[in-house]
Amino acid sequence: MNNALPLESSIRVSGLARRIRLALARRVFPPRRELSREELAQLREQHLLAERLLDGARTSAYTARLF
Repeated sequence: MNNALPLESSIRVSGLARRIRLALARRVFPPRRELSREELAQLREQHLLAERLLDGARTSAYTARLF
């Protein structure tokens, strides 16, 4: 049995999927706006923390390979 959708249906489904993805992206990433100094400072702090965590994970992985 062939479960493939006809071409018109698959185009409609892919168009719907695209619209859903765009709607979710707008919800997750709202339109850009100017950030306050406090928000920028908080983002910088989070970024530095993430870099430190990543460096620690890399170091741990490297050390684990040595032993």
